[in-house]
Amino acid sequence: MFVSYEFAALIYHTFPKEQETPDSEQTPIEKPEEQKFEALEVQHYQSLLHRNFHRLFPKLKYFDEEEQTPKNGQYDTQTIGIVDMLCIDERGDFVIIEIKRQATDKTIGQILRYMGWTKEELCKEGQKVKGLIVAERKDSQLEFALKVIPDIRFMKLELTIKLEEQ
Repeated sequence: MFVSYEFAALIYHTFPKEQETPDSEQTPIEKPEEQKFEALEVQHYQSLLHRNFHRLFPKLKYFDEEEQTPKNGQYDTQTIGIVDMLCIDERGDFVIIEIKRQATDKTIGQILRYMGWTKEELCKEGQKVKGLIVAERKDSQLEFALKVIPDIRFMKLELTIKLEEQ
């Protein structure tokens, strides 16, 4: 069974990036154990989570299905940026999902900005706004920030790929 970096290593070695080196100079390719590969870019995670949205987040729905579905779940605020996923939970509260490969404490500022905008522009009386950061990993600064912001949770995104010979 491959873990995500092993699969990425296989792909990167099979389809290496073109190197801008003279023909006489060849850059050796390092072994997978010596490199850390990222399997996907953030836009790929966005698409993957969108395609599996109802399975991964069964208690959520998009705020504006018609607008967000063709955009992989993204919601354009028109003023402060594009929210990765603007959702409504089963209680009718808003949930902002921010997708990252590496989440840092800067992610907190970004998601708080989206949460504040949602509270100001979209919330009706009694509605709450929560945040969810989905990422492969987080740094220690983010861990400390999350300890004092109870309305924002972190979920680790793990991908596994299994190849079976048929």
